[in-house]
Amino acid sequence: MARQRFLPGEAGDWAARRQTALDGVLVAALEVIAEAAEPPTAVHAAEEACALRPLRETSHLKLIRAHLRAGDRAEALGAYKRCRQLLAEELGVDPSPALQAAYLEALREPEVPQATVRPALPALVLLEDKGVFTGRRAELARLNDLLAQARSGPRLAYLCGDPGIGKTRLAAEFARAAYRAGAIVLAGRCDREQIVPYQPFAEALKHLAVSLPAGALRAITGGWAPDLARLVPQLGDRLPGLGPPSAAGRKPRGTGCSKGSWPRWPRCRAPRRWCC
Repeated sequence: MARQRFLPGEAGDWAARRQTALDGVLVAALEVIAEAAEPPTAVHAAEEACALRPLRETSHLKLIRAHLRAGDRAEALGAYKRCRQLLAEELGVDPSPALQAAYLEALREPEVPQATVRPALPALVLLEDKGVFTGRRAELARLNDLLAQARSGPRLAYLCGDPGIGKTRLAAEFARAAYRAGAIVLAGRCDREQIVPYQPFAEALKHLAVSLPAGALRAITGGWAPDLARLVPQLGDRLPGLGPPSAAGRKPRGTGCSKGSWPRWPRCRAPRRWCC
């Protein structure tokens, strides 16, 4: 409720005061989340708090500490630099002693390799964790073999068969086992009822975009980030200041699209499937 506007469309001092009070409650809650949650969630909460109250130093402090817990020293230093510049431009003051102490801590903190940072299991995988799973030992063994081979290069497995025979459950069981073995697991699906361009890939990338620290996202997406942000807007929110899409990712000629719209890509009409 706090994220919604108080009495939308209403003006006046009383409504403005109530909105300010609700924003304060939301910021305080976000700061609690930033202090207690796992690093990806903590970073996201602290960023939202900073956006709501840009001059509130405690929110910036939570953001710096969240980045440090995620092992992302570069983002922690960048957050301090942006906060210092904002305070100087808007108020003409230096950061508080607590912020300066966090900055010095970030300078001393060793960088954690981004490869060690993993997003949590996608909700799509967790939803299929029900009942006792039996059988399919041969199929699981084959999938595990492919997972072991993936260390030397990409591998693809396609699960097919009649509806209701357990393809989704098998994929979920394998995904959870792969995660326990240290793999990064992403998931996406294709709904017959919805018309979403590249829906499985958009869902998988969205989970990555909202879960990983910004530094890890930059390292993974590289020069493709502006193009991927068109497909997954959350990526642009996490990586502000992205350049324009590459020539290969812009609207092709002859599609009949209006300015600023998406090309008419092929629609996803297949029933729900998993990619492993």
